[in-house]
Amino acid sequence: MLLSPLQAQDLHITLLNGDCDGDNEVTLFDFGIVVNAFGSTPNDPNWDPRADLDGDLEVTLFDYGIVVRNFGAVGAEPFDPALSRQPMPATGYAMKGVIDIEGWQGTSLSVRIEAVREDVSEPVVFWTEVTAGQPFVRYLPDSGLWRLNIAAEAYGLSTALRLPKKIYSAGETMQVLAVYPENGEAFADAAFDPAPIGLHVVLVDYDTTKLVASDGTEFPPNKEREEPENLQCEWRLLSGRGALVPVIGSGTSHVALYYPEELYPWQTEQDVVVECTATDGSSVPSRVDDSVAVPIHFKVVSRPTLHISAQAYPIGGTPVASAADSSFAVRFIASARLGIYWQLADADVQWNTPWGTFTGREVLIPIGVDEEHRRFVFSASATFRGTPLPPPVPPQEITDTRSASRILGFHRCHYDEEINPARGATIEGIYEPQNWFDDRLGHWGRVLSPYGFNETDPNLAGQYVVYYAPAPFQGLSPDTLALFDHNGRFGAVQWSEPYRGRIYIFQRPTVEHYNDHNPLDSSLGHTAGGIDLVAVALTHEMAHRNWFIEDWGGFTSADIGDYPNWKPFNVLWDFDQDGLGDKFEEDDNNKLSYHCDYMLPYSIERWFIGAGAGIKGNIKDGEAIAYLWGEWGAPGGVPPYVIGVLDANDWSVGGRQDY
Repeated sequence: MLLSPLQAQDLHITLLNGDCDGDNEVTLFDFGIVVNAFGSTPNDPNWDPRADLDGDLEVTLFDYGIVVRNFGAVGAEPFDPALSRQPMPATGYAMKGVIDIEGWQGTSLSVRIEAVREDVSEPVVFWTEVTAGQPFVRYLPDSGLWRLNIAAEAYGLSTALRLPKKIYSAGETMQVLAVYPENGEAFADAAFDPAPIGLHVVLVDYDTTKLVASDGTEFPPNKEREEPENLQCEWRLLSGRGALVPVIGSGTSHVALYYPEELYPWQTEQDVVVECTATDGSSVPSRVDDSVAVPIHFKVVSRPTLHISAQAYPIGGTPVASAADSSFAVRFIASARLGIYWQLADADVQWNTPWGTFTGREVLIPIGVDEEHRRFVFSASATFRGTPLPPPVPPQEITDTRSASRILGFHRCHYDEEINPARGATIEGIYEPQNWFDDRLGHWGRVLSPYGFNETDPNLAGQYVVYYAPAPFQGLSPDTLALFDHNGRFGAVQWSEPYRGRIYIFQRPTVEHYNDHNPLDSSLGHTAGGIDLVAVALTHEMAHRNWFIEDWGGFTSADIGDYPNWKPFNVLWDFDQDGLGDKFEEDDNNKLSYHCDYMLPYSIERWFIGAGAGIKGNIKDGEAIAYLWGEWGAPGGVPPYVIGVLDANDWSVGGRQDY
């Protein structure tokens, strides 16, 4: 079963079993088929493959039990055959997960999925086929109230599921963040340097989303990052001479080039105002933001000018704090627009930085391991020396001063934090973990609390709850982002008590570079990128763990048994085999709050999707609890993790490390 941070987007469906005669209902006729073939194998005269409901090539009590458990169940009605049918598109709103067949142990079967929008006037059935038990990813063409019919070959019984509708609103105003130039910065005109001046902004837009279940239940709103390609930037020169040329295809970091002209002889400077207007081109009308116009002010002057920047060394990009490798440094670079009559020597550039004062056009400042992630301010002063006029006019000096700021943060592609290899100890080896775990001030491990990277449990080997692996373990879907391991399956000593109850976070391309410009879409739930996505995953898996402890009491042999006789999903302690213990489901408070019943699997799910009795859907009980407690907040006052709420501290908002 795929465990992801966005559980609501995943269809974890188990198709009902027991319909032997294919009439889409479990009746006495099905009992008769199983009884007549009871005890048979394919070589016996009374063998009937229809009675082998679990596919193990023998008709046993397990097949009989399936009929008993589902007696009276009726499958979903198929969609009207007159409706137009099309294969599901290759892109759109993601629908992913696993579809199982109840009790099936035989060879893989094909499962057909059909989907139709219930809130459109001219419905079209979109269909696809997947393999039972295998993870799949498919796409629906748009957002809305979809109904799915799912059936396996050779089985008349099927499942009908209505997906909750996602409602968008524009939410907070779209942001246009001016990255360069600094407000009021002066640039020498074309007489000194005809090269263009690069103008750079970042567009950030989080829209509000709300889920409404098919029974009308509304869930608390969250935020979803608008797709970068839907945000466009229009440039306009409001004042000042020169040419303005937009750079096409610059993504969320929108760029334009301004070519200054030579000032008139009577001018010493000229104000330039460029307006950047951001527009939201979303295809969903309700999430379209109003356009936002932001002016960018700078000057063109008739003198040489200094320009400064800071970047990581030797990597480039964002300066790196807390580098484990002492060779990491901040490189301060001074450039100039000075023409042919002026010079700028190394000794004539003086820097003022948080690490002291330095001289040179380019200087390297080592970064210590205890540096706090923050935005820092630096400045430089340069003395230009030149002879712009022939003798007898003597040489001249002009001084220019600049100040700027830069993020001191995580580097996207390197292990630049304190590394504790024990945090990567698993059954598959020992790995150096990513930099999510450091809990010093300004680091992500400190930000995510109380359900954070550095939660401890004295009963666990190494005491930490959260561990790292570079890729999902063998047997898991490659899409798995995080996993709660209740029985120690993936511990360094498999099945051992000190390794039960761990949470593993896996490095995947969507989080490897903490890239908030590549959101992981969800057809039902959150959308996030970078550390926000990891935070949602971690919060969700912590909810799994907390629920498990509340339900089973802990991870000892007395609590959950030993390999291979685990109590969860075992009929002796978990009669309906939904992962919830019978004692938990029989508790009066849980019955009231979650509609639990030890004889009724998927009870919470029925409440969640508003389905009638006898229909299973997409989320097992434990998954629903984790979904409700983990992504929307636990009962008792623990607030939900809302995408963006930690942005002031975690240095991950909208590419925050890039400007």
